[in-house]
Amino acid sequence: MIRPSEVKPFLSHEDPIVRKFAVHYFHELESADDGIMPWVLQGFRLPSSVDDRRTLLAFSTDFAQTDSTMDEIASSILTNPAFRDLGERLIIGAPSQLLRSYEHIFPKLSSEARKVAFQRASLADLDGPTLLETLIDHSENANGKDIFESNYSFGVYISRELAARLDAPKDHIHQWMDTTYPENYDGYGDIYACVLAGMFQYEDMVPRLVDYLHLDADLLNEEVARALTRIGTPNIIIERIERAFPESEWKFRLFASAVLSTVKHPSSEGAMLTLLQREEDESIRTVLADGLCNLLSVKGIATVKQVIDEGYDETMLDLVEPLYANCVINGVDDPELPSWKAYLEESERAYRERRNRFIDNAPWSGSTGSRTVVKPVKVGRNDPCPCGSGKKYKKCCGA
Repeated sequence: MIRPSEVKPFLSHEDPIVRKFAVHYFHELESADDGIMPWVLQGFRLPSSVDDRRTLLAFSTDFAQTDSTMDEIASSILTNPAFRDLGERLIIGAPSQLLRSYEHIFPKLSSEARKVAFQRASLADLDGPTLLETLIDHSENANGKDIFESNYSFGVYISRELAARLDAPKDHIHQWMDTTYPENYDGYGDIYACVLAGMFQYEDMVPRLVDYLHLDADLLNEEVARALTRIGTPNIIIERIERAFPESEWKFRLFASAVLSTVKHPSSEGAMLTLLQREEDESIRTVLADGLCNLLSVKGIATVKQVIDEGYDETMLDLVEPLYANCVINGVDDPELPSWKAYLEESERAYRERRNRFIDNAPWSGSTGSRTVVKPVKVGRNDPCPCGSGKKYKKCCGA
């Protein structure tokens, strides 16, 4: 297995299939490394289609920013109509202190993005205890509301800000995280507690987080998976997951597979190879095989090829794409590489044709009214939804 630092150059690889895999790799890694975004921008500058470049940006909105990356986004992305919406998302995702120093570009943002930017920049004035109070108030005000009405993403942003403060009241944070919620609870306190557990890398929360994966609650499960990824302690996380995996329900195995694929460690690789050999459910076998590719496992290449040959759940994802990228990044000269690439390029061409026909035949196509049609982000069957839900596109905005 190669290290994440060795994957960075592939963000500017000549092959857009490899670039897309690399940006997904870091998107799922939940890394705070500010050395990732410069490579993304280098890849963005390569001659490529608008679709490919939009995909690269769409999955970079949570990456750490610096003054130099903010300058380039403001000067070359925000000013380009084809990428303006994504430029705004990149800018408002920056930490509050950095946002505060870029208030001079806020007038160039759309009214909605400008509102979010000012709201987030205002957090720069708050100390750690006040930030925690703000998060708790935000959480309580969200009770009974859906993810959009509650402005859920702002709560996640506050959590990230809190984790970066030296004066964060860790004892009070842990006390809030220990809150027990009733079964009919319809708020977000438990979910934000999971976010904080990941942001602060609280290893003592791992048993509870793994147990949460047994619950039938998609958003909670997704944040638990992200939190475990951020904590990333393999001897604690993997051992507990591997022990619970065989006898657990389908949804646990689904989300646990995602966690194993993001904890970049040889023990994750070993666990996934073992679990894949024992797993009988076609969908879980598919996710485990995809996870081996996301680990950039050379040992797993033969196993993934076997899964493809034996048949897998193609409604979930296309295993050829991560397998191809895994081989390219690891320098494995598989004789099937040319045919895989040709297949993927043809699949991409067919996808674009279907998408363009849909746009051309849409009710608003050709309208002379005031409706604004936003250029869609290119997403495929393997891609997380650009809305940030963490779900596959076909099960979220593409449903």
